[in-house]
Amino acid sequence: MHKNEQLRLIVNYISRQRLGEAINAMEIYLSTRPTQIDLDKLTEIRNDYQLMADYWRRGFDDPQRPMLYRQLLHRLYQLVVNRDLHERFMESPYLQGVYKRPRIVRTEWAVASIKSDLEAYVSDSVLLELEPQHVQQKKRMELNTRHQQLVNDIFDYILTSHLWKDSLCDAFVDLLLAPTIDVNDQLMIISAISLSLQNAFDINKFKVLTTLYQQSSDNHVRQRALVGWVLAVDSSEAEIFPEVVEIVNTICQDDLNCKELTELQMQLYYCIDTDNDQKTIHDEIMPDLVNGSRIQMSQGGEFDMDEDSLEDILHPEALERDMEKMEKSMKRMADMQKQGADIYYSGFRQMKRFPFFQDISNWFAPFMPNHPAIAHSWEKAKGSKMLHYIADVGSFCDSDKYSLVLAFEQVRNQLPSKMIEMMDNGAATPMPVGGEVDPEEKKMPAYIRRIYLQDLYRFYNIFDKRFEFPNPFGKDRSLLFFTCSLFNTTPLKKHFQEVASFLIKRQHADDALRILEMIPQEQYNYQLYMMKGGICRHKKSLLAHAADCFRKALELNPDDERAMTGFARASFDLGCYAAAIENYEKLLQIQPEKKSYMLYLAYSLSNMYRYNEAEKYLYKLNYEYPDDLYVKRGLAEVLTGQDKYEQALSLYEQLLSGEQNQADDLKNYAFCLWFAKQNDEALKAFKKYVELRKTAGETTDFREMFLVEKAEMLRRHHISQMDVLLMLDAVNFL
Repeated sequence: MHKNEQLRLIVNYISRQRLGEAINAMEIYLSTRPTQIDLDKLTEIRNDYQLMADYWRRGFDDPQRPMLYRQLLHRLYQLVVNRDLHERFMESPYLQGVYKRPRIVRTEWAVASIKSDLEAYVSDSVLLELEPQHVQQKKRMELNTRHQQLVNDIFDYILTSHLWKDSLCDAFVDLLLAPTIDVNDQLMIISAISLSLQNAFDINKFKVLTTLYQQSSDNHVRQRALVGWVLAVDSSEAEIFPEVVEIVNTICQDDLNCKELTELQMQLYYCIDTDNDQKTIHDEIMPDLVNGSRIQMSQGGEFDMDEDSLEDILHPEALERDMEKMEKSMKRMADMQKQGADIYYSGFRQMKRFPFFQDISNWFAPFMPNHPAIAHSWEKAKGSKMLHYIADVGSFCDSDKYSLVLAFEQVRNQLPSKMIEMMDNGAATPMPVGGEVDPEEKKMPAYIRRIYLQDLYRFYNIFDKRFEFPNPFGKDRSLLFFTCSLFNTTPLKKHFQEVASFLIKRQHADDALRILEMIPQEQYNYQLYMMKGGICRHKKSLLAHAADCFRKALELNPDDERAMTGFARASFDLGCYAAAIENYEKLLQIQPEKKSYMLYLAYSLSNMYRYNEAEKYLYKLNYEYPDDLYVKRGLAEVLTGQDKYEQALSLYEQLLSGEQNQADDLKNYAFCLWFAKQNDEALKAFKKYVELRKTAGETTDFREMFLVEKAEMLRRHHISQMDVLLMLDAVNFL
């Protein structure tokens, strides 16, 4: 769904309190797309604005003026957004159909009427229990079919609704808190409201969800409402609707709410990481599961060992190893699932082609065995115990459970009868990949929320009409709601460090840095300095900041090895070799034999032209690690610095003969040749260096290199200014 840029600009004027400009811009917009209703509404807004402005110009002091101005902003916002929504719905053939269908099949959409119909379904279901058993099944199917169509109509109507008036907010809150309504119907309506909020921010829909989150006693209702309002919250809306600030602040005063918001923030990143998790499962886990599975069933229904059985007899230790790997892989997958990973996404994404998923509402339907689309399959005798067990104990989201039943119906008659019999008799129990989930865990808010997020993620990434809807998981959207300024002054900020730490572990360092930068400097502790320093150290532009963070961490904990290591490495990367030497020497007192400490100390000493001191560390390392290329490079540079060119050239030739030679090796080799007065060979090496960098898409500025970067080194090796100029001409022009 593409938003109209002109109307977005007008909304931007409104959010910045520029009412006059917004009115003028809307007049220009409507002049090319006139509709009488919108023109009349805009004229009323302009007239009221001019009346207020006239009183102001005359010098009248009106204490109600701020309120009147904000009301005019709200009226214009509603006009602009409703116009935008209507145009988007009408420009898309698909959305136009979704918009028109419920309005054609039913003309009465008052909330009281909707509530009456939903309550009637509950009462009719109860009365049906009084009917004879042979009558119940047919009537129940008819009742459920009619009801499902009603829910589908309600869903589409709300999804394509314009902005709500205040009265609708109160009416829907009453409906969604009513004990006389089936909770599954309430959950469907909450999802419809949430999707509608993604189309355009609506303060009244937002209030419905936040009120439900605070007042509902049903965990499923609370968690679905929480996800809905969080995905819609934005600080820019608070400029138009200041009550958003108050609502968010009130919610965050509760410690439990802050805990759930923190969990939700982390769970959203598990959604983002779904593709990476699927790759891990495919590349690292599934091969062991496949190799460990040595038992197969024959066409006759008997269990036989596969073609590797002879190999297993001759080498039973191999079978044991494979089984051990399989068990470890299954445990690893179960652990990923418990942490929040969506382990079934890849396996079920191909099972969303059933006609069932053509209705938007079905993507958000809580799993109901009596759903008309699956009731017949669910109640079939053959294989029902196996199907029911898998669906019940596995950690499947609701849309995957529907996929499971629909797919099982297609293969039910192809399954070996022996296996079905064993399952139904309880002689064998199927185990979902990832293991069973404890029934008590399924009642927990975090689990309920995770399952719903997986349903959402599937809809926005698999539904064939997904591009008609703004995707909250899209690459152009940020799911890092913790950085929204609305939360920055609330008690939720106590959880910023926890989320930043989580993001670092999940390889989202940039987002972690965004959170850390929101924490006031006076609140920083050792751990925060270490986290921020660790992120900044990997960004060239933030190296100085990294060094400062590690230095402050070291001030708080002077003997801490991690802080000292961070500061030493950041100092080295910055070229502050004196500080690096000081700290690496301290580190070697803590761990005298640690290779990395000796190597960085040697490089630092070499860069400070203290070659003799560096040499002793590098010779020791070269003896202990004769194949280490970094040691050879360091030693070659030191020998060059000591004018031991023959030994240095020998090392460079070793480095350049290997497959892992680098451009810098070739550059340093060229310098060594130059210092050894082998000018022609040095020139050839410099030219090869240029070609190597060009192949990598990089350019070479020899003037900067010779006259600035390496000027001191050239001076120390008695390369005259004339020699430099001649080499410059040679590498650039000869």
